[in-house]
Amino acid sequence: MTQAGTEAHPANSFSILDGHQFLSLTTYRQNGEAVTTPVWFAQVDDQLYLMTMLASGKAKRIMNNKRVTIAPCDRMGTLLGPSMEAVAHVVSEDGLSAADAALAAKYGELKKGFDAQLTDPTHRAYLVITAN
Repeated sequence: MTQAGTEAHPANSFSILDGHQFLSLTTYRQNGEAVTTPVWFAQVDDQLYLMTMLASGKAKRIMNNKRVTIAPCDRMGTLLGPSMEAVAHVVSEDGLSAADAALAAKYGELKKGFDAQLTDPTHRAYLVITAN
């Protein structure tokens, strides 16, 4: 164990998320306060991809502090397993198509519906999470 309720995992291991559709993403404000949100995710090798709005709190918090805690959860954020610490950053331009393709492959029509509601795709941000 690393912190209370947080399990240690080998590098690049996201096995705690196997079979889950949502993860609980905890980001940290500049004052250290934790903010937790359930989000869609897609795993490609040793990376997890998430989609959010560039102006969202979670994107801003990750730009200021790359440390995150993740755990499997349901769509309402109820935890379904152990948590682990990881690091996150906003995906650079050269990784955007891989992130979009990974989420489209996992969520199909749900993602298409979300994309159709987005009036300005430049406001979207993809986040990538890697294990510590």
